[in-house]
Amino acid sequence: MALNLSETQVLDNIQILLEDIQNEFVKICNLVKGDIALILDPELSLPLSLCVDPPLLKKCRVTKLYELKDQDFQTTITKLFFYLKPRLEMMSLVADYIRSQEKVSSSCEIFIVFVPRRSMICEKELEKLGVLGAASLIEFQMDLLPLDGDILTLPNLSFTRELIDNDTSQLLNIAKSLIKFQVFFGKFQTIDWIGEYSGIVSDILQKTITSSFSKKMENSKVDQLIIFDRRVDLLSPLVTQLTYEGLIDEIHGLQNGNVLLNPEVLGQRGNKKIRIPLNSTDPIYSLIRDKNMSTMGEFLKRTIKNIAEKYGSRTSAKTLGELKDFVKMLPPLQKKHHSLGTHLSIYQDLVRITGGGSVLKKRIEIELGMLADGEKHFDYLKELIYREEDINIVLRLLCIQSIVIGGLKNKQFDFFRREIVHTYGFEHVVTLTNLEKLGLLKKKEGGNTFNSLRKNLKLFDDNFFKTNDISLVHSGYAPLSIRLIQKLFDNKNGWKSIDDLIKNNLGTNYGSIELVPKEKKSQNSKIQNFTKKLCLVFFIGGVTYAEISALRILSQRENSNVEFIIATTNMLNGNQLIRTSFPEKEK
Repeated sequence: MALNLSETQVLDNIQILLEDIQNEFVKICNLVKGDIALILDPELSLPLSLCVDPPLLKKCRVTKLYELKDQDFQTTITKLFFYLKPRLEMMSLVADYIRSQEKVSSSCEIFIVFVPRRSMICEKELEKLGVLGAASLIEFQMDLLPLDGDILTLPNLSFTRELIDNDTSQLLNIAKSLIKFQVFFGKFQTIDWIGEYSGIVSDILQKTITSSFSKKMENSKVDQLIIFDRRVDLLSPLVTQLTYEGLIDEIHGLQNGNVLLNPEVLGQRGNKKIRIPLNSTDPIYSLIRDKNMSTMGEFLKRTIKNIAEKYGSRTSAKTLGELKDFVKMLPPLQKKHHSLGTHLSIYQDLVRITGGGSVLKKRIEIELGMLADGEKHFDYLKELIYREEDINIVLRLLCIQSIVIGGLKNKQFDFFRREIVHTYGFEHVVTLTNLEKLGLLKKKEGGNTFNSLRKNLKLFDDNFFKTNDISLVHSGYAPLSIRLIQKLFDNKNGWKSIDDLIKNNLGTNYGSIELVPKEKKSQNSKIQNFTKKLCLVFFIGGVTYAEISALRILSQRENSNVEFIIATTNMLNGNQLIRTSFPEKEK
């Protein structure tokens, strides 16, 4: 379902990004007359539903929707549109579908729509399979799409696997999406980047901006672009998210701003899961999504009391004017009331799962001990393996342990490799090798760089409630990624003030590019007066909901002069990061 974010958007007219994608979809459908059948790559079903809703499908004469699967296929509709990611393994299925349909009708019009761009490898495979001449090939550039009022995502692109394979082929698509963003919202005044992939994207942007941008694109609505390479901080996604939104993602999994819940969670009966949209258009969710779970109970109690008092004002209304005021207040009040019931049910379920002697509660305690003081918990990790607990939990904790102590001794490293393969299967030799490639699991070599990062960047804060620090998103641990971004705004020298830390402890590079002359910047700042400046933060390789909450906390600080829009290749959590390392058949 396409979102209506007109009241919750951080950037005015952000909906134009959605409208542009919808217009492109309509244009493609208008290539033919008559009823249309869409055959979708399974990886595109959910992303496409974000921007193409049932009314738009009806308007475009789409009467049948299919997922591209290994099954017999035939339809009476003769206008077929395959929407595909350029994945080589899907081409034989496409060929099977085309051959099957040609048996039904010789007058089929077939289009293969690659999202976001065509692939020579796929075209050669279609030619080899003998169906290239039977279809027209086109592109559908489903670029940055609003997931919420302050979140943009590339719905067709998940970049996490590329981090392992060191595959830079998608960086051009990322750069093109940022170029397109500037077509609508003007040229970025400054680009700050950190990490190798970010530097490549920044170079592409700089060359494009200086060579082809028109005068009308110089009036920027977004002052600054920060590009963050996920490989700079792969620790933070592994840490359990402890905001309301983050914990829902950890336990149930959020997909494109929706969660699927068992009916009993919501006090209902049945076997079919219920889809609940979770975004800023929900009046209660917008207030509680970034709160630490330990403060939720008290907040919900106050909210219940507040709504009850407003309902009670009906009985105290004496004049016609007072009754009219109550009637005006009733629709939003009822919406809040319904939303509150939903979130009370979800909250109670989360408390049940994380309470008492639960594995999750113990895991969180162990995590925080590791992150606060570098505590070693090898015995607990052994216990998890011997109990055959979920491999995602085991590997997340093992990787956190490896990072905070600067790697495992040879004996420990070999022991855990052996035990994991013996317990969970030989196929996880590949998993462990991939985790090594990412630097998440490693043998001890030299000193411990994490100690220096923790101390100098204040990555752990026991008093996070009192200070309202970003560390509240993990109950003490401040995401390294967001601490680095915070440094850009808290110190006039930005990342130069921690140059040694970035280059020697993180082992990466950074840069800053001024795209607008200083005199023009000063003119813009006079025009903007006291409004907060807008900063787009783009994460290459994914971002967690906890990190997004931390950026919102930064922008809400008393002396903050910046508002953040978050853009990403994909949403990410610890389990997803670990599963990226799995061999294909185990994912």
